[in-house]
Amino acid sequence: MKLPVDDPRAYVLGHMTNCCQSIGGHSEACVIDGVTRENNGFYVLLKAKRASEKKLSPLDENGKINYIHFDIVGQGYAWITEQHNLTFDSWENLTPKQDDEIIIIFLKKFAQQITHAKDSTFLRVTIGRGGKHRGSFVKNETSLHGTYIRRKTYGDSYRQGEIYCNAEKEESPVCKIRKDDRSTNWN
Repeated sequence: MKLPVDDPRAYVLGHMTNCCQSIGGHSEACVIDGVTRENNGFYVLLKAKRASEKKLSPLDENGKINYIHFDIVGQGYAWITEQHNLTFDSWENLTPKQDDEIIIIFLKKFAQQITHAKDSTFLRVTIGRGGKHRGSFVKNETSLHGTYIRRKTYGDSYRQGEIYCNAEKEESPVCKIRKDDRSTNWN
C-alpha cells in the first residue's frame, strides 16, 4: 500500500528494512524527494503481527496505518514519470531471503492492478535495475529517457526494467504519445 504522506516513518524506512533509504543514509535524496515532491512517495509491504490479525484492515479509522496490528516488512521509493507511468527506484525487504521472491509476484500483481484500474492513466510500471532485483525485470530495459528525476543520484533507477505494461492501453493515442516520448532525453 502507499505510505500516507504524513507518516513520519518515511524518514527512516531504510533503517526499518536494512537499506540506505533513510535520512543520513546513502540514498537520503530519495527520502527528501519522497516526502517533499508531489508525485513522489513510498509504497510499503505490511505484515500482520499475528495470524489472527491477517483479516483486519491495515488502515485505522483515520486512514493511517494500523501499527498496532501490522509491521512494515518492505518498502519502495516511487514516483510518477512525465509520461504518467510509475517507477520504483528499488524495492527493499526486511528479510530478503524470505521475502525477495514473493515481492516479485506482488509487484507484478500490483502493477497489473493499477494499470488496469478503471480511472488509471498508467501505461506501465518500471523498477530500477541497479537494486537487488536487477535480474528479475529485464523486459524492455530503458535508461532515464522519458522519466522524471530531479536528481541524478538515484543510482538504482538509472536503468529500469519493466514490471508490467498494459498492452490494451499501449495502442491508445495517449499511450502512443507516451511510448514515443520514451526516446526523449529529459536529463
